[in-house]
Amino acid sequence: PALQAQTVDAEVLGRATGLDDQVFTLANKPVLDGTLVLVVDEGRGEERWEERADFFASGPDDKHYVLNRSTGEVRFGRGKQLRVPIANPNRPANVIALSYRFGGGAAGNVGPATIVDVRSGVAGLDAGAVANLMPAYGGSDEETLDAAKTRAAQTLKSHERAVTREDFELHARA
Repeated sequence: PALQAQTVDAEVLGRATGLDDQVFTLANKPVLDGTLVLVVDEGRGEERWEERADFFASGPDDKHYVLNRSTGEVRFGRGKQLRVPIANPNRPANVIALSYRFGGGAAGNVGPATIVDVRSGVAGLDAGAVANLMPAYGGSDEETLDAAKTRAAQTLKSHERAVTREDFELHARA
């Protein structure tokens, strides 16, 4: 199996201000789950911050952020309840994505002999004679907001049972 993804190293996101609700945006999206390594230099060197799904279990001493993988937005919390990154007078930009991976979607469903680049050397392998034998498949784009609204209304209507043709279509898509 293969995963359609690219790795980004050392992307500078910007300068922390110490204000509530700071948001920084990664240059590439969608971000693959669990791949973002984020550091902030508040004057004591780069310190790693941890991704959380939300801030409900976070406190004022926790170095936590929330990532919206679809939009690439990195969000920090509010100062009184949550820790916020502060500015470093010695660095013009102190919020850095050390690495992350992005990609996926239907764009990766390519035909045979389309993937011909070897990203890292393999002993005994002729990099000029490499190609995928089979077409790539299985990639799909994220569900749009309109499609999610339609699906939610249909799910509520069908109550997990299939009676009408639309109910059967809904369950087949799921």
